[in-house]
Amino acid sequence: MVQKIKRTSTKGSSYTTKTAPPKKKEFTYQVGGKTYVQRPLVLGQMQQLMALLRGASIPDGSIQGLLEAFGDKLPDALAIVLIADGTDVRDKDISELAAELAATADLETSIEVIEDFFTLTPAVSLSARLAGLMGKMTGLTPQTAESAN
Repeated sequence: MVQKIKRTSTKGSSYTTKTAPPKKKEFTYQVGGKTYVQRPLVLGQMQQLMALLRGASIPDGSIQGLLEAFGDKLPDALAIVLIADGTDVRDKDISELAAELAATADLETSIEVIEDFFTLTPAVSLSARLAGLMGKMTGLTPQTAESAN
């Protein structure tokens, strides 16, 4: 659904602009008879994922590459990003949830969770924003940093 917003210029004429539909901020999954939710990550979840992926390489950034990088840690990754419906992110036991997901989640749902993760957490957008913040802190833009080397 595209929203239309009526605007009025400083000269009194009005015009309509279109904005993209709001991005979805939550995904829901049924796994093993239970409902799980995926929302944008909080910092604690990001730390857990970074620790899980430490030392892993993602060859081409594809879903297949991610599956290979996670390997037997895929249930752990799912347990980090998914939350049982009605549960606070601080109250979940990742080891217990990973074991449950390993026994109940199918590959199709696992791939859907990964795809939805990138919808909620666009890596390119985040890395560009982080580069901009680093530039503000150091006085360098990504382009000037490259030319300085």
